[in-house]
Amino acid sequence: MRQFNIAAQPLGEAVMVFAQQAGIDLFVGKADLRDLQASPLVGQFTVTQALDVLLSGSGVGYRYAAPRDGGRLAVQLYALPAASRVSVHALPEVVVVGRIPEDQWVYQTPRAVSVITREQMDRTPARHAADLIQDTPGVASAVNRLNPGLSVNIRGMQDFGRVNMMIDGMRQNFVQTGHMQRNGEMFVDSELLSSVVVERGPRSDVHGLGAIGGSVNFRTLDFDDVLREGQHLGFRLRANTGLGNAGNGVNFIGSAAGAARVGERVELLAAYARRSFGDYEIGSRGANHNTAWQDGELAAFNDVKYASQRQNSSLFKARWNLDGGQSLQFSYVGTQVGYQNTTDADLSMQQGGTVWRSLGSSRVQSQGYSLDYRLQPPGNNLVDLNLKLYSVDTRNRNYTDPTYPRSLLIGSGTVPLTDPELIRLSVDGAWERGNCEGETVADSVRTACGYGLGSDHRIRTKTHGMQLDNTSRLPIGEASVLRVNYGGEYYTDRASSSIGLDHKGRAVPSYNPYGQGVGLNPKGKRDMGGLFANVTFENEVYTLSAGLRYDRYWLKGDTQVPGTQHEYVDRFQRYMARFCPGTSATQRRACEAGRTGGEAGAAAFMEANDRRGYWNNPNLAPQWTQRQGMYESSVDRSEGKLLPSLAAAVRPTSWLELYGTWGRSWRPPAINESLMVGAHPGDNASVMYPNPNADPETTRSWELGVNTQFQDVFTRGDRLSAKLGYFDTRAYNYLYSSLENNLPGTGTTVPFGFGKVAFVNNRNVTNFRGLEFEGHYDAGWIYAGLSYTHYLGGANKFCQDLYFAGAGSSVHDQPNEDGSYPQGHQDALAAGYPSWEAWVNDMIVCRNNVFNSAIAKPVDKGAAVLGVRMFEHKLDTGVRFTYSGNGYYNRETGGAQTWFRYTTWDWFASYQATKQIKLMAAVENVTDRMYRDGYSDALARTYAPGRTVQVGMEIHF
Repeated sequence: MRQFNIAAQPLGEAVMVFAQQAGIDLFVGKADLRDLQASPLVGQFTVTQALDVLLSGSGVGYRYAAPRDGGRLAVQLYALPAASRVSVHALPEVVVVGRIPEDQWVYQTPRAVSVITREQMDRTPARHAADLIQDTPGVASAVNRLNPGLSVNIRGMQDFGRVNMMIDGMRQNFVQTGHMQRNGEMFVDSELLSSVVVERGPRSDVHGLGAIGGSVNFRTLDFDDVLREGQHLGFRLRANTGLGNAGNGVNFIGSAAGAARVGERVELLAAYARRSFGDYEIGSRGANHNTAWQDGELAAFNDVKYASQRQNSSLFKARWNLDGGQSLQFSYVGTQVGYQNTTDADLSMQQGGTVWRSLGSSRVQSQGYSLDYRLQPPGNNLVDLNLKLYSVDTRNRNYTDPTYPRSLLIGSGTVPLTDPELIRLSVDGAWERGNCEGETVADSVRTACGYGLGSDHRIRTKTHGMQLDNTSRLPIGEASVLRVNYGGEYYTDRASSSIGLDHKGRAVPSYNPYGQGVGLNPKGKRDMGGLFANVTFENEVYTLSAGLRYDRYWLKGDTQVPGTQHEYVDRFQRYMARFCPGTSATQRRACEAGRTGGEAGAAAFMEANDRRGYWNNPNLAPQWTQRQGMYESSVDRSEGKLLPSLAAAVRPTSWLELYGTWGRSWRPPAINESLMVGAHPGDNASVMYPNPNADPETTRSWELGVNTQFQDVFTRGDRLSAKLGYFDTRAYNYLYSSLENNLPGTGTTVPFGFGKVAFVNNRNVTNFRGLEFEGHYDAGWIYAGLSYTHYLGGANKFCQDLYFAGAGSSVHDQPNEDGSYPQGHQDALAAGYPSWEAWVNDMIVCRNNVFNSAIAKPVDKGAAVLGVRMFEHKLDTGVRFTYSGNGYYNRETGGAQTWFRYTTWDWFASYQATKQIKLMAAVENVTDRMYRDGYSDALARTYAPGRTVQVGMEIHF
């Protein structure tokens, strides 16, 4: 609802006032408004209601066109009938019959954008947030169905803000270090959503800061989602559950929402949602990969254990409509999720006949607060200002239960204990007697003291942000407009973590088996800010845009960096080091000669006792020594980048739009990429090293696309729309986690550091190319949708600096006693470098030892929906078909196939029994297909649920 106050006046003037008060783009085009009078419009109306009143009896019609500038509604006027005219936005000139689909603006927008509507979400209720985006072209998720966190991948890029994941425009930047499958997660409840908008590719607007892959904005319920037209009080109750045993672990999905309009200025909304899931069975047909080793042979498992999740979410909004085209809105959205803290899939069968183990429990709490101010003075085309202030606080508490060995040797015994109960009593007894916490731990209990402790790991990311943008509109002639959108965004991330150990609830602060503490989720602060401006010229045929943004970042934190030191050991120092520690009579006499006579005494002793003498003795030759170590480092970095963009569109006919975009984007290193340090918990086989000097990523992206729209194709009022696009992104210095890195002081010209893990820049170009298609047909009684993504090119090649942290000052560059240099220094000179250090610092090695999702090209995928509406559209039922192709993890170096081709079928139905009551039902995976989601977590390897039947009800009054 919007507040209007428009007196009766000439229609040409009234529509301009209407556009200002409604906050929309309105284009007159060739509609002749001369000599027409507008009806008065006073009170609260929806845009549709207001237009019906304003244009009543004028002979002028309207249709909705593509929202511009971040979702702003656009309306095109035309004369009735309009069969022989062409509109500004090149829509077919016919009277719109029936409703306009909510996603219609997607096919009128000259860029790669998609929307998931509430209607689409309700067809098959989402068990995991990743289910919401599975049909969207160019979008995937490294989903682990034992973990409710959502990581969005757009066109092969994800993690650390490459995709700006938002709830109502609030960035969700939480990061928890794991096995590099999801370096960035968000937690959202689909019950509280109104729609999801996905922008693919970089954008030079208020949400484009650092987002080289694109953005996804989960929009929560708004007042009009709960309040019916003309109502001042409304409620919406929803409940969904699995149907008996066929429910397959779906216990409950539901929500309650209420909204009210208080007077003409105040609107209130509150909602609460709850979700509950249990373990589930996987499909039984089409695959046989559900096996693991047990007692020397392969055994099958048929369900996914430890899948229990409980989620409670809440939403509150309050809007105050002020005078002068102003509004102020406060919003809160929060969620709490409890789930099992589990391992990745094992190759061997674990306890309970499953490949996963429960380590303990996890609990996530995420809260977001925002304050939105909007200013759009009536009659002012230069001011359309939006300001958002927000704060997001996400915490995850992972509790790992105590562990106990399978066998334990006690004291001086020679036969180990193997009885689990006796082992537990022995370990707990050592802790309870205080044997494990003294200054020294006796050898007899040292092994026992390595067990029996619980670990409370807490990880937190706080984000505070500000967004400001304004749009000025300047009409040029009767059918053209110049738009200037400009503003800025700033946000700060503050990350922290802690690990607390306990024995049966009693804190044990002095015992820490985690190497260098909590560095794997480091404490740090990273700020990003940007200014942008976009100028767009648009008329009936062309749209031309040019943009420019300046982004900058600041990173601060403490870490430990690898380094090296060298020192010169002269001949006399080597002499003393060789003889003074000795205990023989000769060694004592040699030491005494050096102590009393200095180098002259040492030389005299050697000349008298060793035929090689002192000055020519190779055992005493001077040498340079080198020591490797970890050194404290305070990181304080900042850098900026200027980023241009261009876009153009042409509409040669009323049903065709061709468009192209080009732009550069930039993402600086994140906190974890720069500061993370420490050994792998539980073992030291691999160690993570920080890279505070990593280069920012830069990209060059371009795409070509086609929008088509037809009406009255097969029957009056039907609508056929399609969007086809080609994208090509080239990323430079793309950051990935490498499993093999030489540390300073290694002293070699070949890779020699497997197990030393760090985020490094890919010095080779990282390519992301593909085709995306999205289409929709709607004739009222029947509708269909189709989407498909095909990725082009092979797997990327990864090349890195031989010494990501620098080789350090090297003994190869230090002169010998006679003034000559070692062979390494001479080789460097021959290669044209001034030193061995400079030579190896410039070396690049290409090895695909990549330990995250960057190594795998996303799989091709597609989806199709066919549905019918019957009995005056009260019954809506249909089927959904999904396809996912084959995929490999690190195929170029012999990696095994990780994702296998599959197809699934779903059935859905809803029946509007009364105006207030709607009944819903769905059967997912009708054919009970066994599969793992395409491009899902390659290490967790969780299977999707088998056949699942859900029923539900919505009461809206």
